[in-house]
Amino acid sequence: MLISRRQVSLGSISLLASQTLTSAARAQIIHGQNYKIRNVKSGRYLSLEGPNEGWDNNDTSVTINDDLQLPAEGSPQIWKIKTYVYQTYVIINNFSGKYLSIRGKSQDNDATVIQYEDQELNFQQWYIVARAGPVYLIENVNSGKFIGPHARSTDNGTYCIQFDKQSNDDQYQLWAFEPV
Repeated sequence: MLISRRQVSLGSISLLASQTLTSAARAQIIHGQNYKIRNVKSGRYLSLEGPNEGWDNNDTSVTINDDLQLPAEGSPQIWKIKTYVYQTYVIINNFSGKYLSIRGKSQDNDATVIQYEDQELNFQQWYIVARAGPVYLIENVNSGKFIGPHARSTDNGTYCIQFDKQSNDDQYQLWAFEPV
C-alpha cells in the first residue's frame, strides 16, 4: 500500500517525528544541502542516464558514472537532500528538479531507480542509514530495499536498482555523500 506524504504527516506514522535517535544512528545529512553521491565500491557517482536532452524527463533511469565535473547548475550528478518526516528524506536532482524514485512504485528486487516528478508518495522517500565510515545505505521507504548498481557492476553507465540488503554492509550498496 502506498501512503502519500500528506497522509504520513497527518496519520499515525507521524509518530516517527517524536522518536529520538542516538547521534550514532542519525545520518549526518544536512537538510537542503547539495551532494554528489558516490558508490563506495565503484567510486562512480549517482547520475541521470544519457545525454542532457533527457535529463529533465520523467522516468529517466539513474546510473553510476564517472565524475562529469560539470558546474552544479548543469550537472545530472548533483542531488539536493531534503528532510521530509523525521528520519526520512527526499532526494531531488538539482538539474531536473525531479525526485529519486522507484519505477512503477515497485517493491520488487531489481526494480529500476529513476527520477520522477514529485508524487508525494513513499516510493520517493528514503531512509539514509549511517554506517561506519562515514558512508550510508539508501533505503526506499515503500519497499524496504536498498539501492545499488545492477548485477553488482562497477562499470560506467550501470543502471541502479533496489534489492534486499546484503550481509556485512556490501560495498555495492554503500554510498558516500560529498557536499558541493
